[in-house]
Amino acid sequence: MKISELSPEYRQPPPHAGLLTDLNRVVADVEAFDTSDSSSPEKLAADLRRLLTNLASAASSSSGLDGAFRVKVWHLGFRLWNACVDRANHSFPPSRVAVAEAEIRQAAPELLLVAGLPEDIPNASAKAASFFHRTGLVWLDLGRADLASACFEKATPLVSAADTEGDRAVLLDLNLSRARVASIAGEQALAVALLSRSKPLAAGSPEGIKALAEEYLRIGQAALATKPPDPAIDASNLLTEALDLCEKAAASPTTPTTPGSTPATSNLQVIKDQCLRFLAVERLEANDYGGTLRCISVWRTSLGLGEEHPSIGFMALRACLGSGNLAEAERELETLMANARAPDFVCVSAAEMYLASTGPDAAFKVLVALAARCRAGAAGAAVRVLKKVVETAGGGTGRARAIAELASDERVVKLFDGPANSHERNTMHALLWTCGTEHFYAKNYDIGADLIERSMLYVSRDEESRSRRTNCFRVLCLCHMALRHLDRAQEFITEAEKVEPNIHCAFLKFKILLQKREEDEAIKLMKTMVGYVDFNPEFLTLSIHEAVACKSVRVAIAALTFLLGLYSAGKPMSMTEAAVLRNLVALLLREPGSEAEILKYSRRAKLRMAELGMEAVCGKGTVGLCERNWFAVNAWNMAIKMAKEKKYDYCTEFFELAAELFSKVAFGFSDL
Repeated sequence: MKISELSPEYRQPPPHAGLLTDLNRVVADVEAFDTSDSSSPEKLAADLRRLLTNLASAASSSSGLDGAFRVKVWHLGFRLWNACVDRANHSFPPSRVAVAEAEIRQAAPELLLVAGLPEDIPNASAKAASFFHRTGLVWLDLGRADLASACFEKATPLVSAADTEGDRAVLLDLNLSRARVASIAGEQALAVALLSRSKPLAAGSPEGIKALAEEYLRIGQAALATKPPDPAIDASNLLTEALDLCEKAAASPTTPTTPGSTPATSNLQVIKDQCLRFLAVERLEANDYGGTLRCISVWRTSLGLGEEHPSIGFMALRACLGSGNLAEAERELETLMANARAPDFVCVSAAEMYLASTGPDAAFKVLVALAARCRAGAAGAAVRVLKKVVETAGGGTGRARAIAELASDERVVKLFDGPANSHERNTMHALLWTCGTEHFYAKNYDIGADLIERSMLYVSRDEESRSRRTNCFRVLCLCHMALRHLDRAQEFITEAEKVEPNIHCAFLKFKILLQKREEDEAIKLMKTMVGYVDFNPEFLTLSIHEAVACKSVRVAIAALTFLLGLYSAGKPMSMTEAAVLRNLVALLLREPGSEAEILKYSRRAKLRMAELGMEAVCGKGTVGLCERNWFAVNAWNMAIKMAKEKKYDYCTEFFELAAELFSKVAFGFSDL
């Protein structure tokens, strides 16, 4: 009897048949796309890990795995891989199970690795390594560089001999991916070493050369951004290497050389353009402006008649300004402005940079170009440009006048029309106001007045802007007063009163009338000050000082007399009543024939002291005593003076007043 004729219960199953059955079942579940809990990605990944452990134990056992079993495992591994590809294409895994899906995918190359390399399967090592490589890329996309690196490390020994073309292609891909992971981990030296090791592998393949160039470009960009301390990791060298590889790939006989003939050619040109772009950036950061311009020249030549990226013109402008070639910088700015791809903010930044070197003389032309270019945000662009002009103009009067002329040009002012530009209008006013007040404090009154007056072009006439307009008129008034343009100053303060009448405007007008020697008008105005809502008695004190400074004794006396009326009304005052009376008497002493007035106010001082007490009228302590003594001494001196002038009636009255005052002080005639 033959073995095949035995009943099934007497046949011996093949070794590890149960393992194959379980593996086949799990692979079928992966292929089934079942979303039930029993077939969740996490459950499938756990089942595959268990089966891989069992399979590894079987492979290391004494019986091992025979050839037929290995082939069956490989077939199941391929089925599992294809199922994972289908699941990924079907967008099966939401983000929460992406890790489990990657674990399922990694089980496929792990099965192949445990099963070994059957002779019946062609290029088995390259296929297993390729699966590991592609799984590593999935892990890399998930941000797990550690697991990606582990996949690449498992794959590398499988193809390290590089015996076949397939092995060399996979080994190149592995080296490039390992270099990327090393770069992410900050191990730039290892990344560069892996790229150098890849050059022989890429030599025979234009696509391989292109991929190597991409990685050199990627690591060159990273070196440019991070500036590693290792001098061997030089961004310029890495980018140059990438550019040389692009040239080799383009010169390869298997690569089409007609521009735009295939996607490969187009991609190669993109890599080359990026290399030139970052080389230009690197040279610009090194202040090698000539090198920057050479990179840009090659870049533009390679573009031909195509539309250039705005960054080209921006870097060219910076390089021209850095080398001091302002004429070429102007041409680059015009080219950038004409580039439809250039965002408005890039054009504005370029204009700011250009004007920082040229100053306000070229600002008008730039502003007109910006107005045409930045139609939606022309006002904002104008503010930024003018701000840069003001910042770089310095304190020179010539440049300040140029700024004033620029800001007041009707084409520039028109950019700020409309309610949508209210913020920009306010900013523009503040800019000119600040510049004008700086010149005012520097005593450049004519320049300050010019800038302040131009700033009013950006102040609305609505209710909210009343205070701002009033302040402008007041500062303009002060500027023209300092320049002795009194009529012009009076015009401005009159305009200020029309907008917002207040005590500040009245006081300035009072000062102008004093300087114009219109004393009657000044006295009349001073008497109306108390009627202002924001009146403060301090303004009367200031009026007295101004009158004394202008040698207008008559106005000063009138101010002091008016101020005394406030003491009678019981208003709180900062100056003592005795001090006011003393100043009044002192001024009257300058006026001939004022004996009666002097006697009148001296008696008032004595009377107020008697009514309110010395401290209430003269102040406390030594200061108060000195005030009272002053009136006593002055009455004594006036009595002697009247005696010399034979005005005996006044002499008698002053002596009597002096006696009354001296009777209340702490010392007698012998101490005088």
